[in-house]
Amino acid sequence: MKTDSCEPLASVVDLLLDAICVVDAQGNFVYVSAACERIFGYTPQEMLGKRMIEMVYPEDRARTLAAAKEVMADQPLLHFENRYVRKDGGVVHIMWSACWSTDNKLRIGVARDITQRKQSEAMQAA
Repeated sequence: MKTDSCEPLASVVDLLLDAICVVDAQGNFVYVSAACERIFGYTPQEMLGKRMIEMVYPEDRARTLAAAKEVMADQPLLHFENRYVRKDGGVVHIMWSACWSTDNKLRIGVARDITQRKQSEAMQAA
């Protein structure tokens, strides 16, 4: 695939409010959209090559790895929620949808920041 043919698509993807994350079979980010900076606090350049699991909130790591394993077994995932630690140390709640590309050996995920919703739910419950 010619990279110059993807440039217009990449600029459109970077307008999305949800983040697009592509992770290789070893769990390293190989592509992230511009929305990652707003959601996670890291620039796309800072995230590339970084292990995805290192950013996951420690208490959510085991179930996140289990979910990733299911996705890599070709079971698309919808509405998976976990927490990430932002660059500034804050915690962000994420809802993921993800699938596995067998041909490319890549996991493709869409991350939506649901932190405000989680905070509202916690306040209502209290």
